[in-house]
Amino acid sequence: MPRRCVRRPRRPDARTPLPSEGIALVMALDVSGSMGTEDVAWSLNSPPASRLDAARRALKLFLAGGDAPDGTKFESRPGDSVGLVVFAAVPQTACPLTLNHSVFFKVVDGLQPKGGVDAGTNIGDALAEAIVRLDAVDNPKKARVLILLSDGEHNVFKEDVPDAKKPGIDRTLKPREAAQLAANLNVKIYTIDAGGEPPPGSTPDMIAQRLAGRQALKDVAEMTSGKAFHATSGTDLLAAYREISALEKVKDQAPIYRKHFEYYAWFAGAALVLILSTHALDRTLWRAVT
Repeated sequence: MPRRCVRRPRRPDARTPLPSEGIALVMALDVSGSMGTEDVAWSLNSPPASRLDAARRALKLFLAGGDAPDGTKFESRPGDSVGLVVFAAVPQTACPLTLNHSVFFKVVDGLQPKGGVDAGTNIGDALAEAIVRLDAVDNPKKARVLILLSDGEHNVFKEDVPDAKKPGIDRTLKPREAAQLAANLNVKIYTIDAGGEPPPGSTPDMIAQRLAGRQALKDVAEMTSGKAFHATSGTDLLAAYREISALEKVKDQAPIYRKHFEYYAWFAGAALVLILSTHALDRTLWRAVT
């Protein structure tokens, strides 16, 4: 059935254009105990921030926009659907995909490093959890992007998970296995390694583990046509997000608006006043004069 075009006196509110289309973005954020380490120089004149707090600040600038400590400016991304998966030994969806960024930021602000029974870094399952969330996006034209930030290596394996050795149960994925799943579903992954160099006195095994973990994150990104970053300072984090923002540009704003200023009622009222005035004058001396 052809669509009718209704014409009436009105004017669009051109000051509040809607973006045509953003991306679907899930952030997979490491909240293991080591993310509480306060060794990140956020800016020249500020005290060291924890790795989690620095990651939080950079993420909020990336999405909400604003001035970075180095004076550069981030543009906001209000059209992006954003979600959050947090992980230590076990991943958890902290915020499903939403366009309500204020809700997303409230969840991000409440994050704390985990320890105890949840100690560990399960990168493989965290990627899988985020991929499941992105795969649920029902718009095939919407770009699906996953950003993973971690300061450690994947160190949770099948034998470490209770009941994982029972027949038919395998609750852990290696990072490269999860990356292959993402590649099959056209999900692009950007990885940010927030862990520093191995500390002085590290054993050869510890050094090899750190380097292997960093290489795994690089492989994950390359397998999905993404990019890997190494960020141990506020400057590094912001540079990574700045490059991701440039690679995942939001499309130009569409010529649609949130509302219109309607003038139909004013014109209808004026016409009604004129009609009533004509009828009233028709019953007075005016009729005899004319």
